[in-house]
Amino acid sequence: MMHGAGAEARGGGRMTAKRRTLAAGVRTEAAGAGRISGVGSESFNARVRAECLNVHRFESLGEASETIEAWRIDYNESRTHSALGNLSPREFAASNTRECTAG
Repeated sequence: MMHGAGAEARGGGRMTAKRRTLAAGVRTEAAGAGRISGVGSESFNARVRAECLNVHRFESLGEASETIEAWRIDYNESRTHSALGNLSPREFAASNTRECTAG
């Protein structure tokens, strides 16, 4: 049974982190087992941990995958991002499509 970030403390560390990363649909670079590297990765890691992993108690890997996927979809499609002018990715893409077709 996995319980948010506490699963790492029970010896599942690297494999659990790697499974979380894969379940979240994140492509990793060679930064070490289950670690994400690159610009903004620390911020993303902190968000996924604080907003998803630490607030849910997962009873199975399937449940974890579903919960993380729902969080990822919200993060990537609906949530506003300061780097996108406080638009959601969906709104940003739509505004850029309008600009490209209008010009």
